[in-house]
Amino acid sequence: MITSLDSIRQGQSFPPFSEMPRLDRYRVNKQLFDNKPQAVWVDLVRRLEGDQGASLLLALNYPQRISKLWADMLFGETPRITVYPETPENNTDIAQMLLASDFWNVSYQVALDVSRYGTGIYKLWLDGTPKFQAIPPHMWFPVVNPNDINSVYAHIIAWISKGGELYSYGSDEVLLMEIHTAGKIEYRAHKMQGGFIGEDITELVFDKREEETGVDIPLIFPVHNINASDTPIGQDDYEAIEPILYELDQRLSQISRILNKHSDPHMAGPETALEQDEMGRYVFRGGAKYFPLEPGDPIPQYITWDGQLRAAFDEIQFLVEQLFVISEVSPVLFGITQGSLRTGAGLRKELIAPISKSNRLRMRFDPVIRNMLLTAGTLWKKDWKEINISWQEGLPVNDLEQAQIYTMLYNAGLVSQETAVKKLFALDSQTLNEELSRINENATVKNEKTKTLVDNKYGVAAESSLNAIQGDGTLNKEL
Repeated sequence: MITSLDSIRQGQSFPPFSEMPRLDRYRVNKQLFDNKPQAVWVDLVRRLEGDQGASLLLALNYPQRISKLWADMLFGETPRITVYPETPENNTDIAQMLLASDFWNVSYQVALDVSRYGTGIYKLWLDGTPKFQAIPPHMWFPVVNPNDINSVYAHIIAWISKGGELYSYGSDEVLLMEIHTAGKIEYRAHKMQGGFIGEDITELVFDKREEETGVDIPLIFPVHNINASDTPIGQDDYEAIEPILYELDQRLSQISRILNKHSDPHMAGPETALEQDEMGRYVFRGGAKYFPLEPGDPIPQYITWDGQLRAAFDEIQFLVEQLFVISEVSPVLFGITQGSLRTGAGLRKELIAPISKSNRLRMRFDPVIRNMLLTAGTLWKKDWKEINISWQEGLPVNDLEQAQIYTMLYNAGLVSQETAVKKLFALDSQTLNEELSRINENATVKNEKTKTLVDNKYGVAAESSLNAIQGDGTLNKEL
């Protein structure tokens, strides 16, 4: 890890040597996410080539599917943001900010990075209104306290660009950097010389060398997957399952080659079946390989293995099961079900591990997003004191089951009408108050209609009896 800003000064290598293992892992994971295992498992390709020059035939893109699953469970259903003081003006401001900055799509990108790289990066800046961006983790270089590597005091966002693409430096490579510290952003540009940082050309690239942010924290907000006390970065979801993916792709590719070979069997027969093509060669027009035989010649045979493919499929099934176990994914989430699809409590029992991991990821995102939105309010000169996030589970909800649960709780006096309506319909305070007012109005109208019907049928005596009964069914002792 980088422990000093001197590591990115002129004369130093870039990227720093200490960062190379992390960046190498990122490159591997990107290839797996893009379903290009041939670029990662070169030895597997060589084993499959044999004598026919075949490449990897079949690769299942489990990595991308797993990453999208966690992002869907976090942000597939938009979380509800509440800002305090909860005034109409504050609610309107934060809703407009989230919409204008495409905040939830940016968060989805960060969630993908958290899964595939172990760390996702938010960047915040002010351009009239607060803006948010997902920064690729390979461009992020944290500078940590040498006495506490989990304490990051500076975030370097750095990338190399061809000088001729944006600037007047011919084909020279240019290193561009933003150094984010508490209250300040420093901008730098250097020529690159053979992998080393060259002369400073900041004035020729940026219109300023530094910028005061007005807040006491850096405007870079990392979100980490699970991490231990001895590393400042998160652990990705791919490294633990890579051996399983390797074996799965190998087995499936080998089975595919076997089936392809036997779907186009070779033939043997008399030489008279051959025809001369345009090049003067004798070929068999049937399409398969043909062995011409003279009378008495033995028929060519394959040296075959008498075992069945059943053993290979059994291994594949075992590997897929272990893939689900290690990745904490349930096959139900991939649409692999036996029997009817469960909902509600029955579904939750099958998804204990995925729900636990999803909750763990929310614990990572929640404080980062709240802190970032409060910082955005400070940049925007808004009086936001607190942010609350109501997360959704991302699982199918049985509306009937939920309605029955809250009806029983309300009738038992364990929750108020306000709480029941808020939980069932996920309403903000203003909409909730409007809905409760309509409910009370409807109840009043219904009571008036009931009294009218009673008066018309039984007269005033019945109305007096009706008035003696309170709304909860008990007698009114005052009457």
